[in-house]
Amino acid sequence: MDLDDILDGLRADRSLGASEFSGMTAQAVTAMYRKRVLCARALGLLDIALFAALAFWSIGAHQLLLYFVSIAGIFAPALVARPFINKLFERTLDIINRDCDTAKFRGFLEQMASRAILGRTKRQAACYLAVCDTFDARWTDALERLGGVSFGKRSPMRFQLINTRLLSYQALEMTDKAVAALEDMRRMHDDMRKGTAIEQLMRRSIGVAELRLRDVESWSEEDAAFLLACGREARNHRERVEFALAIARYLVARGDAEGARTLLDLDLLGPIAPNAELVRAELASRVAQACPQSPSA
Repeated sequence: MDLDDILDGLRADRSLGASEFSGMTAQAVTAMYRKRVLCARALGLLDIALFAALAFWSIGAHQLLLYFVSIAGIFAPALVARPFINKLFERTLDIINRDCDTAKFRGFLEQMASRAILGRTKRQAACYLAVCDTFDARWTDALERLGGVSFGKRSPMRFQLINTRLLSYQALEMTDKAVAALEDMRRMHDDMRKGTAIEQLMRRSIGVAELRLRDVESWSEEDAAFLLACGREARNHRERVEFALAIARYLVARGDAEGARTLLDLDLLGPIAPNAELVRAELASRVAQACPQSPSA
């Protein structure tokens, strides 16, 4: 099996280095995030005030075109602020996706959740905290945290919720519930517009979930090629590590200890989330039993 693409991807991830939040405490990250959000909202209010003043002036000056431009300017911050704040939050995901620092990410989320006022914000925080639970291999905690949480039919957060439940059910060997969650994901995928980023992500997640519901001994070369493609197209380091470990599991099942050893090198995989480290350690132990030389640890 040609592992060059996924190995090159892992090396490229390491060359990127840590995120901008590396070396910061959860409190410092929260303070930075809130400061940026407040600045964005303050600029929005200033924009509204300036355009409102301009609108009043344009009425007195009988400048109809300028009046309509001013009205549009008043509503512009409401259209721009939410995507901008979403982008700010997405940047904090590097804490887990690049640094794999679950403790810091959890601390940041808990502080944000403690001050959340809107119901949607609280639900989002609960969902991301449940994701953090899965990274810490706290599968039961993740399921309990998501009890009663729901999102709109086509919301990306609903996909996150279903996927988190699915992963937790699989880890706990609750096969019937895992299959039901997979069916929920398939139905949501069928309602998505084909070719969009979220639709492609869901299609890939469905394929991976179907593999995980089968014994690794039944995986074919086509299945391994699918995992390699997923690893090559992974959005971040954490995802690529997960696919590398899935491929390593396939290689161990096929008796290719040397190929698995290459993918289990901690110097290559690090940083690594706790749940992924559990998988790596288990596979490394099996490789060590098959070959005299132990993989790097």
